[in-house]
Order: sequence, then structure tokens, then C-alpha cells
Amino acid sequence: MELAPLDKDVQDTSKPLRALAFDALPEAALLLDPSADAILDVNAAACALLGRARAELLATRISALHEAAQFPALIVFTQAVLDRGAYWSHSLTPLHASGTPLRVEYAACRLTTGGRTLLLLTMHDLEQRHRRDLDAAADDYIHDGLPAWQRVEQMFQEIEREKQLIPDGRRRGHLTASTPRAKPPSSIRPPSACSAGPPTNWSASRSTR
Repeated sequence: MELAPLDKDVQDTSKPLRALAFDALPEAALLLDPSADAILDVNAAACALLGRARAELLATRISALHEAAQFPALIVFTQAVLDRGAYWSHSLTPLHASGTPLRVEYAACRLTTGGRTLLLLTMHDLEQRHRRDLDAAADDYIHDGLPAWQRVEQMFQEIEREKQLIPDGRRRGHLTASTPRAKPPSSIRPPSACSAGPPTNWSASRSTR
């Protein structure tokens, strides 16, 4: 599909927006010229991460942000980006203005403009990422735990209802057990063979003999 060319107003508007977007990125971003070992542009997050002003960074060589022992790793990383078009690494530790090495992730892509090959490099603070991961895990744990706590609460409510029903059942059983059984009327007594005497006519018949 053939796209219509952008009119001049859109082009004029997009240029400052691109610059604004670059500077507003939450991650540190640097535009580099590897052939000249130069930093062409940086955003505010890069200045904050490295502890240096923008003018100072633009006057600093890329290699100068690293200890001499890391120059071979920096060359390997740069060559990998140029060859593959994009690459990332955790092996490079740029220096803060205080001299402290920073634990970061380098991720860069290759750009070509005006016959020049540039690199767009982002530095992701691994310590900050770790803290975000912990916060996210804690948030997931809280959200995942709510249904479990609700089930526990329902279980305790069921136990409480059963405890309230048990005394009622015991009370009914007590009343049933304590009710005296009905006794037969006192006027009705069972006959007793020992207490009954001989018939009077039998005694009389013996005395006449």
C-alpha cells in the first residue's frame, strides 16, 4: 500500500516531538558515534543515572565512562551491535561521577543517517529493576492472597455458626433426659403370690372332716 507523504506541517511538528520523546524517556538513553568515540546526545535520565550534567557528558568520550579494564568488553559489545543491528549486555559497568561502578544493562541498536553509523544506547539500572520486581511480586502476592483470606474467613464463619448450634442441641438433649418417665397409678399394683392367703372355703372344708 502506498502511503501519502507527510505534509510540511506534520514534519515540522514531529521533529520537536521526537526530541521531546527522547528526553522524556524514563530509561537513560545516549546517542553515540562509535567511530569517533563520541557522545552526541543524552537524555535527562542518563544525566541522573551517571550523575553528570548534559554538557559534561557531551564533552566526554564513551570509553572514558568505563574503567580501562573494560575497554575490550566495550569493543566487543559495540562490534556486536554493528554486526547484528541490536545487542544487549550486563558485563559493562559505567562509572558514576563519584567513581562508583553502576550495575546496568546495556541495550543498543544501530542507526544509519547521512552516511554515518550511530548507536542508540539505553542503560537500564539493574538495582532499580530489582526493586520494581520485588514491588511487583509483593503486589501479586497481595492480590493472589485475597481469595485465600476470604476462604479462611468463610471457614471461621462456618465454625462460629456450628459453635452456636451445638449449645442449642445440648440444651434440647438435656431437657429430654431430665423429663421423668410416667409412673403407673398407685391404685394398680401387681399381684403377689406370697401375700395371698388360702381361699376361705378350702379352710372350711378341712375343718368339717
